[in-house]
Amino acid sequence: MNHSLKHYFLILLLLALSFPLFAQQEELSAAAYLMQANQLYEEGKYQQAATLYQKIEVAGETSTKLQYNMGNAYFKANDIAQAMLHYERALQLSPKDPDIQHNIDFAHKSILFKAETYPLIFYKRWLKNLANTFSSTIWLLLATLLAWLAFYLAYRFLYSPNRDQRKRFFFLGGFATFISLLCIVFAFTKYSWENQRNYAIIFAKDPLQIKTGPSEDSQTQFKLSAGNKVKIADELDDWTKILLEDDKAGWIESKYLVRI
Repeated sequence: MNHSLKHYFLILLLLALSFPLFAQQEELSAAAYLMQANQLYEEGKYQQAATLYQKIEVAGETSTKLQYNMGNAYFKANDIAQAMLHYERALQLSPKDPDIQHNIDFAHKSILFKAETYPLIFYKRWLKNLANTFSSTIWLLLATLLAWLAFYLAYRFLYSPNRDQRKRFFFLGGFATFISLLCIVFAFTKYSWENQRNYAIIFAKDPLQIKTGPSEDSQTQFKLSAGNKVKIADELDDWTKILLEDDKAGWIESKYLVRI
């Protein structure tokens, strides 16, 4: 019995010691794939480079640089849908990167039947940039710190014997409370952006007919080519209702959509 326990303990110990080696081997493998993919890209072998980048992503590795490189490789290989998908995923990871947005705008011009896009109104653009300044975790941390500051100022307001100091603590406490609530709003907004899965890219060989209803018999409203970014509004059986920036809406077969 004791010999059997020792045997099992030895096996568990060997497995525990081997985990770091496996992790290191996977890391080296991903790094080797990345170097090889970058080399293929430099040599103009864009489809092969994209395939290697894809292997890294399938293995669970992702980053802004990886998604951006994949977008570039697929764009050079004339696969606009894949390029737009990975540019958009890169933008989700780094929403303030101007190079990614530039490539999205440039690739969008290559789409034959494309949805109209409109720049954000200046105040919406300012609020979006402000929300993207920090991650949702940082915004929530700031909100918590400011809330504690507001409680402290409220305490000083209640127990300060000096009337002028009480007035100052009152206004400072109110301001800290307001900014704390604002940080909470930004935290939840940024969290929803970080986890949103309601946008997709159209993948199709030929331009698709966007229908008025979820069936082939429905009337065609307009056409969209591969690479268009659409918002998912509803799903019914094998069909998805999509929304565009210009408020157009229609139905498309779900098999032609890949979520960002």
